[in-house]
Amino acid sequence: LWSALTRSADEQLAAIAAKSIKETQYHVHHASEWLIRFGDGTDESHRRAQAALDYLMPYTYEFFSADAVEDAIAAAGLGPRTSTLEAAWLDDVRATLDAATLTLPAALRHVSTGKHGEHSEHMGFVLAEMQSLARQHPGASW
Repeated sequence: LWSALTRSADEQLAAIAAKSIKETQYHVHHASEWLIRFGDGTDESHRRAQAALDYLMPYTYEFFSADAVEDAIAAAGLGPRTSTLEAAWLDDVRATLDAATLTLPAALRHVSTGKHGEHSEHMGFVLAEMQSLARQHPGASW
């Protein structure tokens, strides 16, 4: 995503994206190394890593579902359609899972309305926590 955003029609966004690539690569590498340790570690760590992957992977497909906002952003040349990033993302995920001796779960896509601002009751406490500071200081600029 950051690489694609370096080609944004918005020069400031492109500059931010260019600076973000190195930092993001560090975090992806760090997370991948831990996943490999868990997956290729003990039987218990492997079991837990696979269980977490099986549970969470269906939610990742929302990353690549388009909505009207994304379509407008792509049409304006500000950013890519995320669907164009899915194959490369999945290649990276597969490579890491192979190194971790974990199995990619079947592609069961979670039906989600998160990109439309509609969240389940499970998201309520997270949103409340994230919004508490802004509510305590209305009108503040960050």
